Amino acid sequence: MIASNNSVRSGSQVFGTLGSQDGFTLIEVIISAVILALVVITIYIGIIYAEKQISNNYRDRVATLLASGELELQHYYYKKVSGFRLHSGKDVVIDKLPRNRTLMGRLTVELKKDSEFAGGQLYDFRYLLVTVRYKDPGTKKDRFITMREDYY
Repeated sequence: MIASNNSVRSGSQVFGTLGSQDGFTLIEVIISAVILALVVITIYIGIIYAEKQISNNYRDRVATLLASGELELQHYYYKKVSGFRLHSGKDVVIDKLPRNRTLMGRLTVELKKDSEFAGGQLYDFRYLLVTVRYKDPGTKKDRFITMREDYY
């Protein structure tokens, strides 16, 4: 019986020694590497997404400013010359792209007529539509900004 007690003690000493060693097992190292890789990939995806959003926002802002400026110019013509200078497809620069390429857009000014019922009366009016269109270089989808100004 004494011999069997020694074998039990020696077995528990072996497991105790394995459990008390300082360091990492291979499984712990693999799990840590996978978690680290997932964190790096997540951060990278976030940076790429943010960069695309910044580019889209910048281009939309440029198109908005071009349309707004054209509305101001048309208002100036309306006051000074009593008319508008309409055009359908003026080339405008939206952005400078890598490799000395330029993202071009098309600016269109249209004059339309409509009527509105307000206060028991029917009012006829004209309105200008300014549209800036361009093709997104990343997705190849058409994007556009349209602004309108009414003239009663």
